[in-house]
Amino acid sequence: MDGIPEPRTMMADIIGEPRLNADGPHGEEVIVNAVITQQGVHNGAYKNAEEIVKMAKFGDHRWICDSHPWTIVAVSPQDIKGYQDSVVLKEVDMTKTYELNGEEVTETIKAPQVTADLHVVKAWAPELYEDVVNKIRKAVSIGYWAQVYEKEGIFMGDPYREIESEILQDHTGILKPGETPACEYALLNNAIRNMRIKGVAEQMSAIGGQGGVPMTSDDPIEPEPENAKNGTPPKPAKAAETPAPAADDGQKETPEAPVMDEDMAKEIQNLKARELANTKLLAEMKAKVDAEEAAKVKELAVELANITGQKPEVYENMSLPDITSHLETATNASIVQHNELRGAGAQPLGVDGAKTQSNVSTWDPETKTWNED
Repeated sequence: MDGIPEPRTMMADIIGEPRLNADGPHGEEVIVNAVITQQGVHNGAYKNAEEIVKMAKFGDHRWICDSHPWTIVAVSPQDIKGYQDSVVLKEVDMTKTYELNGEEVTETIKAPQVTADLHVVKAWAPELYEDVVNKIRKAVSIGYWAQVYEKEGIFMGDPYREIESEILQDHTGILKPGETPACEYALLNNAIRNMRIKGVAEQMSAIGGQGGVPMTSDDPIEPEPENAKNGTPPKPAKAAETPAPAADDGQKETPEAPVMDEDMAKEIQNLKARELANTKLLAEMKAKVDAEEAAKVKELAVELANITGQKPEVYENMSLPDITSHLETATNASIVQHNELRGAGAQPLGVDGAKTQSNVSTWDPETKTWNED
């Protein structure tokens, strides 16, 4: 509902040629420049110039995703396929021709536009990497949070029903050919919005029963921001009249069950399927990491047993951080003890095995043995 940040998407375009970088911070990557947003009406919502400028300040270090996560914004490491940087805010000439009062009008304004470099890391998303290199994917769509206020208006011939403010970008999704996620998620956004409005209406009705003003889901909800652009001053919220109590005829009305339309039902099924796929992928990756960690623990258990004289099995149930710490402690203690046994004149050795006196032996960290002088 109004004033509560909502997850949203909007379309944009890749404008640059792919650039290969073999020495990226995460290995091989391909970089493309793209327009990620600009002033205007997108999906029925208006972003004014001031909000675009504010958004650009926090555009660096956003994520890159393969299209959009099913949750609209990124919520898992598996959603991340790269990163965004080199965000630039520029002023461009925006020209549109539209019909006004039966006449064709051409209007040109100076409008803020935001561009950024999108880095796709090959190791994180090999298929997406190849698609970008081969120019198969040419469109992008940002996922972001915004406060949304219901207000109708027209900007350069484009009608809008909402104003977005406090825009915070979450990620940039690189789209598959023909994909239009802005439309795909509009249904979900509207459903979330309606559920929030209904929930607040029910809460307000409950407050009314305790001496407050009752409210129903049919009552208008029209708070507007103080700094809303191109609009009228905020109107006071309308308070609903308290309905007269209905005559008690001894029968209770049965509330109607909520009806879910077919499109919404299909969308929920799709979301559940994607969630299941993400859960399976997470389980597979966790199993792989656990196996690698268990192998490393066994390797360190052998080293620790060689120093302590215990069997390796004693240490194989330890966690990787614990066994690493125990191995470091045991190694240091072994060096000190060995030097003390070699004579009072011997100085302690460091773990790097540096010689401190010609009549002592040194510790070789590579072979994990003592070398006699």
